[in-house]
Amino acid sequence: ISDNYVIADSATRVISESELTSLTPWQLKVARNEIYARHGREFVHKDLQCYFNAKSWYEIDPNFTETVLSSTETKNIATIQAYEQKTNSPLQSTDSGC
Repeated sequence: ISDNYVIADSATRVISESELTSLTPWQLKVARNEIYARHGREFVHKDLQCYFNAKSWYEIDPNFTETVLSSTETKNIATIQAYEQKTNSPLQSTDSGC
């Protein structure tokens, strides 16, 4: 885990479920959403928006659509989401605020 990313290369390589087992529910949520954040997605969840606003690399793109995601990124989002569901992650669809 680097200062800027939970999974720094999730845009360029397919990640496996085994890599996710040591992450906290918050880290899982961030790892899934940092893929979107790299493309400038604006977040409905305040906890995510506040988190990414603090990152020097994050910039909102008002024209963001999911079509900009690569097949690798789409696979990784699905892998993380499936693992969150499998482990009943309490933060998967909860906004903890700023």
